[in-house]
Amino acid sequence: SKLELNGKPWPFRVSPDEISFPTKDLEGDTHLVRIAYRCKPRKGIYFNGWGRSGGKRQTWTQGQGIDHRHWIPHQDDQRDKLRTALQLRFPSGFQVISNGELVSCSQKNDTITWDFRMQEEHPSYLIALAIGEYAFETDSVDGEATDFIHYLYPEHSDLFPLHYGKTRELFDWMQLHIGLDYPWNGDYRQVPVQNFKHGAMENTGAVIIGDIFLQDSANLFPERTYLEIQAHEMAHHWFGNYLTAESTESHWLHEGFATYWQWEAKRKFEGPMAYRLSRRQAAQRIWSTYEKIGPFSIQEEKAGSIGFYDKGAWVVSMLMDQTDSAAFREAVVNILRTHPYSVVNTKQFLQLLEAQLGIPLDDFTEAWVSGGELPLIELTEKGNGRWTVSIEPSMPISFDLIGVDSQGNTDKYSFNTIDNGRSIEVAKDVEALIADPAMRVLARWKIPSQELETEQMFSLPDYILSAFISQQPKLSSRRAEQWLQDWPEGQFPESLLTLCRQLKDDKLKVNIFERALNYEEPLTEALLLEESLPQGIPEKIVDRYWRKSSYTAREAALQWYFSNDQKGCIERSREALAYEQVSIQSLRVKGALFLYLLTQEEGQDELKELASPKYEFVTRGLALEGMSIPGKELADLSTFSNCMEDFFSPNSRVARPCRSYVKAILRSDAGNEYVKTIEEVASEWSPKWREVFERLTGQQL
Repeated sequence: SKLELNGKPWPFRVSPDEISFPTKDLEGDTHLVRIAYRCKPRKGIYFNGWGRSGGKRQTWTQGQGIDHRHWIPHQDDQRDKLRTALQLRFPSGFQVISNGELVSCSQKNDTITWDFRMQEEHPSYLIALAIGEYAFETDSVDGEATDFIHYLYPEHSDLFPLHYGKTRELFDWMQLHIGLDYPWNGDYRQVPVQNFKHGAMENTGAVIIGDIFLQDSANLFPERTYLEIQAHEMAHHWFGNYLTAESTESHWLHEGFATYWQWEAKRKFEGPMAYRLSRRQAAQRIWSTYEKIGPFSIQEEKAGSIGFYDKGAWVVSMLMDQTDSAAFREAVVNILRTHPYSVVNTKQFLQLLEAQLGIPLDDFTEAWVSGGELPLIELTEKGNGRWTVSIEPSMPISFDLIGVDSQGNTDKYSFNTIDNGRSIEVAKDVEALIADPAMRVLARWKIPSQELETEQMFSLPDYILSAFISQQPKLSSRRAEQWLQDWPEGQFPESLLTLCRQLKDDKLKVNIFERALNYEEPLTEALLLEESLPQGIPEKIVDRYWRKSSYTAREAALQWYFSNDQKGCIERSREALAYEQVSIQSLRVKGALFLYLLTQEEGQDELKELASPKYEFVTRGLALEGMSIPGKELADLSTFSNCMEDFFSPNSRVARPCRSYVKAILRSDAGNEYVKTIEEVASEWSPKWREVFERLTGQQL
């Protein structure tokens, strides 16, 4: 509506894509532009819970990659580094969160004016705004430059120690191990929001996280712990926010380094088993994607997050491994120090790295950065301690081999394609050769079956034993049964998990699931992440899983009761609905659904409640899925209306189950009763939305 240039009204033109104005006769290099405007953005900034459907009343942003242009007129390009500020007036009763230092906060009547200022320059996609009703705590220490401000929903205020208790320790550890102090002024804020489009976003000093990661004491499920997310977004303040990739082709520099430090944080704070599981799961995703789409490099969008995050992190890890980790870290720190708040592409970064290390990286870069192939490595025994190594396709690779002799003693043999060629000599008394137990290389292995006595096996460290078991082709039930008979009580948890993964025999899996109850909780969680309770498991063991505090264990037990003991399932589902939970509701969803399916009377009200917008989208989606079962559709006007409101939610994980529920109800006998609701909601839609709705549902508007 108005544009001023250097304090004077100035002509301008507005098109669907841009605001333009003449600058031909301007003198000097610096000018002040002021733009007055109104907008109704479809991306960049999102408004949750302010409409009819309810939910938490929040406003939040997600600018990556070029979405802030939908609500802020500017040249939206991550190659531009900007010093940003935000002043905002909003009704009291809400917290307003943004980047940098809160320089003032003043109230007049029922309105508060917030003024945030950044001292350093950052890309505009990192501009943050989050508004909502929050409790908050400040962690400040005398002499420390950075204060932490943590936000949670008021009803979760007792979760601050659990959710954010390790933030400062993680922060101090990351500064030390990256080797460069946190490069931003102002407080470090973390705030959860509802229906966030991604897991979290690393906005400079104002991290926004999806509230699906809220935790409580019984939430041990690895996919929903916050440490990884917290470490990943924190690492971005060096890799992404500080040193920024020039384009999508170099995006792996952001996500590969952040995911690498996420893994390292797991090793530090959750232990080596959790670290190796994360890397193994990433490798599985990479190989699965490779089989579906063929070769993909970390520089192309072809594989999406699997390429940028998972394979990118593996490449960072291998690059560090190939060049000596201490030298690599020092080189990266020097690049960060000499290119502060700058922009870089892959070629420039690797050239800088070569200059710092003093060694060529061409072969590695061709194979692992620009190349998309993944290697199969085959070991073949030739006798007298000689083994041949076949790598297809040929690539620069380094890894360790662990030789085990008849006494269970081990020797390490290092292999790399430059020094060793295609063969390696080991001691003649080696009875088994275990490949790459430290997971140094992203590869698949083909190794002949090897025999070790159980005394030899159980003299090995757990991670080496785990690698040995995983490398046994066609593992027989007889061998596995003998191992389990001799397995030391309460030891070798990672190996036990690997053994379960290798087995086809449910009887032996039952043995492993029973043993897991005597281990630390993470083994139970890791097992249940990959497996359901096996067929033939005795009810007395299932009862022990039901009595554990872990939601995951209780959900697995409840699922077993539903399939095997419906009377017991009804009783325990009632218990699940009464179970005091703070943030994770999936057990209550399952209890409500099973009661509804088994009794047709109980559980309905709870299921409808859990399908409402006030719950995070994982819980809501599970409830809506249960209410959409063909032949068992649970029709409810309020639920239907809410799903119509979110039919075009920008978050697909909200829109998808809402659409499925609407279509399920329209197919059911109750469908005709909801025509009026459809017309009321659709009256506010654009013609395009109406067209899409008709196409997806077959319902004419």
